[in-house]
Amino acid sequence: MPLAKKVIEISSVRRDKKLL
Repeated sequence: MPLAKKVIEISSVRRDKKLL
């Protein structure tokens, strides 16, 4: 499921931005 992978990637990026 490429779509699910993209969603996970976006959520992980959001997490990194919150930490920064």
